[in-house]
Amino acid sequence: MSDFPRWYRLEGRTPVRVFGPEEATMPGGNQIARTRVGACDVSTIFLPFDHAWDDGPLLFETIIFGGPIDGEYSMRYSDIDAAEAGHLAACAFAREQQSWLATFRRWLARIREAMRGGWR
Repeated sequence: MSDFPRWYRLEGRTPVRVFGPEEATMPGGNQIARTRVGACDVSTIFLPFDHAWDDGPLLFETIIFGGPIDGEYSMRYSDIDAAEAGHLAACAFAREQQSWLATFRRWLARIREAMRGGWR
């Protein structure tokens, strides 16, 4: 096996190293969890190749799509237990960021930023 990229397939809850992308294909897809939180979709997936540059492997990723924090949240994990815990943390973060106070703070920060840019 070449050292990089390192390909994996998820067997049950265990990542198993394989020789290439053909072997890494998962019949049921790579979705670990998906949760709708208000206007946001929180998605946790299995990544078929190692995304770590040094220590590793990083084989799971949680991203928040949609809503006021679309694409601003992304975390990677080395094992499925950490990925599942991270998914729950991302759901809590999405819920918190959509509260009226968080929305007001983001709106206020945007106004301040616009004022720094010359609009006074």
